[in-house]
Formats: sequence, structure tokens, C-alpha cells
Amino acid sequence: MNLVDCEYRIPVPLTNQLSCEHPLVTVANGIVNPAICRSCHLAGPRQPHLKPIRRNGYSSRSLFRASSVAIVIPCHNYGRYLAQAIESCLNQLHAASEILVIVDRSDDDSTEIADRFRAEGVRTICVDYGNVHKVRHRGFQETSSDIICFLDADDWIAPDYLKLGLEHFADYRVGIVYSDLQHFGNTSRLQTFPDQLTPHDLSRQNYIHAGSLVRRDALDLTNAFAVELEPVVASCTGDWWLWRRVVESGWVARKQDAKYHYRRHDSSALSQHAQSVSYFDSAVMSREAITLFIPLSGRKRLWPKLREFLDEQRWPHEQIRLILFDTSGDAEFSDQVRSWISQNDYADTRYIQRRVASPSLADQPRKEHASEVRRAMAKIYNSLKTIVSTSYVWILEDDIIPPLNVARQLLEHFDVSTGSVAAPYRSRFHSGYVVWEHETSSYMTPGEGVSNVGGNGFGCTIIRTSLVQDMAFSHAYRLPDFDHAFYVHLKARGFQAKVNWGMECKHFNANGEVVEVNNEVSAIKGDCRRQTRQTTESLSMVNSNSGVSSGHTKMNSDSVD
Repeated sequence: MNLVDCEYRIPVPLTNQLSCEHPLVTVANGIVNPAICRSCHLAGPRQPHLKPIRRNGYSSRSLFRASSVAIVIPCHNYGRYLAQAIESCLNQLHAASEILVIVDRSDDDSTEIADRFRAEGVRTICVDYGNVHKVRHRGFQETSSDIICFLDADDWIAPDYLKLGLEHFADYRVGIVYSDLQHFGNTSRLQTFPDQLTPHDLSRQNYIHAGSLVRRDALDLTNAFAVELEPVVASCTGDWWLWRRVVESGWVARKQDAKYHYRRHDSSALSQHAQSVSYFDSAVMSREAITLFIPLSGRKRLWPKLREFLDEQRWPHEQIRLILFDTSGDAEFSDQVRSWISQNDYADTRYIQRRVASPSLADQPRKEHASEVRRAMAKIYNSLKTIVSTSYVWILEDDIIPPLNVARQLLEHFDVSTGSVAAPYRSRFHSGYVVWEHETSSYMTPGEGVSNVGGNGFGCTIIRTSLVQDMAFSHAYRLPDFDHAFYVHLKARGFQAKVNWGMECKHFNANGEVVEVNNEVSAIKGDCRRQTRQTTESLSMVNSNSGVSSGHTKMNSDSVD
């Protein structure tokens, strides 16, 4: 029997799965695969006379299919537009199960306008929040439908908006269904969005408008409303916060074909105020969970300093996923680390032991062991790629001690085009910093404030996780080191790197002393200069998919850390 000849196999809408409708076949969730079908003696044409002898009625489609929709309309002094919004809800090809208007601090006729539609099932409640995030939360609490749409009172939705959107929720993985925006009012244009979005895409900027459809279960399970937002942030990017929580928790966002009609107004006090809101605030980064990744090489003299920093650093410990990556192979050192882990107050701590090189390699003369160090670092950071799940990863090397407030001071300087923000520290091998400019020269004296740089050592750096996961770390680079290769990769993807010079770190040697100037500098510099002359022929090895041209080849000769 060929698979195509069985008339009981049907595709599950909007997925790559197949289900079986044969009345005598019972499989988990109703989902079948080619192996099941090839061995099934019941496969073939439909036989109407057959009746099911056992059927539990459950399948992945029936368990997760969403059919009811609640439309919640927050309204603040938009009575003049409200009727159009409500009428668009009533004219849907798939009728909304609930339509709720929440009038928030309005002194116009919004309540009276909404009450005109009471006979058609539209409910109205009045609140005194002055905060659209709280209004949406109230709408979530006041409704019970499977799917929710938060429709702004000055917008409207196309007649097929609910019908086409609901089809995507047949896939139980879908938490959000978004659409393109048809602008109207002061401007008229179609704003399109990507057909597919990843959590990393959405962590960088918002592609999903406030009037998208969202699965109630997704909002509930992610506690998306548990965080209070300032009124201006709530009005400007409160929806972004909701969508990020949903997508970062594993739900999928899908795009539908119907359009959401978005009204454009003249410049208002709110829009002008919104322009002054920082990226840190608009992205609600104060509540961001980040991964803190610390490669441990077994430096026993330095562990007490690092342990003290971890105890006292000020980014909320419950918002850190701490990964201690121990490559020392030292049982005594391991016991010290495990003892601290048993008493620390980080909510999520992982301790990983991995052999990547010979013990004590980190403190061997770098010139003689450069190749071994590169191989070890490539193994470490390729391992990091597979275990990090947050949108940002904070890398802290075990011989670096930053200021206690460093995490916030780095995160505050991200924006949509920034890929990493680092804290500076002095080199062990020359008198400058492990920071370079235009890939050619190290900073010998500190910069001012926060500046764009060519790159920096990983000693204390917060990076967008997507950039780390896209990178193929290798020991074969003929660039001065793996961090140079990473920043070529970062720049090739259109991002910039920054250093916050006000966050200078202490860099310690193996004896536990703060790094000053080292006499090894001349030998190291000479070795690096020889390496940089070979970078033109080797840059293609940085990342086979980076698209970097051979023009970006002149690297820093003084940046070894």
C-alpha cells in the first residue's frame, strides 16, 4: 500500500503533521507517521459502513483547538473613534465570543458610545488606572475565551481578521498570531513584518503589534502580567513585554494574512515623551533574565575574590542563570566551588566540569602556548552556545573582578544596533587595555563615557546570545585571537560593540595581584604582528556564513590579554 493511497490520512492544518481518521485506528493524539501507515493493514479507501469500536475523542487538534475569542478594547478619551472599532468587531466573519470595552480615566463620551452596543453583547467597565498594561490585565481577568485580542480604541480590524487568525491556533505550539499593519489617518501605507520570528528577533525589537491574537494559556503560564510597568512604558512598549514573555517561554508566533488597521495621529505629548524613553526602559530590561557564564580554570588564589563578587554583585540574583564551567580537573578546587554553590542565593545555578586542555594552561606563558589556549577557548565557547537560553549572556573570566553594579551599567547601553557592551580591563602583556579600535590599535589610556570600539576581550562582556550562537569558534583563526574573530563576525552582521569606560575591572595575575605593566610585552607584540600579516588570507575562515570581505583584515597587534 502506497502512503498516498490511504484516504484516512489527512494533514493537520498549518503543521507538517498527519492524522488518521480511520474509525478503527487509535494512536496517541491521533497523529501518525509513515512508519505507522506502512504497517497498517487498514490503510486504503474510505469504508463508510465501518463504525468505531473505541475512540477517546482526543487528539492534539481537539485538545488545543481554539474557537472562542475575546476582544478587549482599552479606551482613554477615544470616544470619537470607539464606534468604528466596536463595529469592526461585530462585523467579523468568525464572531467574537466576548467584546469588552474598558474605559480608563476618560472625560469624554467613551462610556456612552460603548453603551450603545450593549444590546449586541458589548460589555463596558470603567476603571481609574491611567495605565494600559493594567487595563489589558483587567481585560484578561474579566474574560474567559481561548484567544484574546487587545484592540486599541482608535484602530479597527478587517472582517476576516479573527477567522484567518484562528486557523493558525490549530497548531498547539502557536501562542501569538500577528499581521501586517495598514496605516490610515495622517499617513496611509502598508507596514509589513517578517513571516517568521525567533525569540532572538523579538528580543532585539518589536515586530508584533498590540492588536495581535494571543492564546490565553500562553499569557497565563508566563505570568506576563505579574510585572508592573510605568504608564509611559506601558503605552509605548507594554505589548512588546507581553510578546517577549510568550515567545521566550517556547510559544511560536505566526503571521496571518488579514490586516490590522492602525490609526496614525499628529505628534502628541505621549509620542514625544516616548522618544525620550531609553532602550533599557522600553525593553523592560530591568526585569531581564541573563546568563552569567564563568569559565573556571582552577585559580585557587582568585576564587575567594570571585566568590565574594558573586555574593555581592547587584543584578538581581533571581534574574541570573549562573553557569560555572570548570575546566580545572582539580578535585580540591571543585570541592571549594561546590561548597559555595550549596550556600549561594542564585535561583538557577549550573556547575559543569569539562576537560578542554591540560591543567594550569591559563597561567602558562601565552606566547609558547597560544595555540593550546585558542583550542581550549574554542571548546569552551562552543559549549556555551549549546547551553545558554536567555537573550543576553554575560561572560566573566575568572581573573576579572568588575564593579558590583557592572551588569546594569552594561545593559543600560544596549540599543537595537548594539551587539555587546563590555567593561574595560588592563592587559597582562602590555600597558594598555584589552580593547581595540578599528581593528588596528589598542587603547593605551582609558576612553571617556561609553564609546563604540572595534572590539574587546571577553573578560567582562554582555553579548546578545544570538551572536554567540551564530559564531563558529575555532582555534584555526590566524587573527590575533578568538575574540578578534568574534568581533569581525559581530560587525559583519551589522552590530556595534561598546565599552563603558566607567566600569574598569581589576585584572589579576596567578598570584592574586592586580595587573600592572608586564615585561613580556615586547615578545607578545612581535608575535602578534607576525600573525596580523597573515590575516588577509585567513579571514574567510572566521565564519563561512559571515559574508565578511577580505577588506576587514588589519587586526590589532597589541590586544592580547
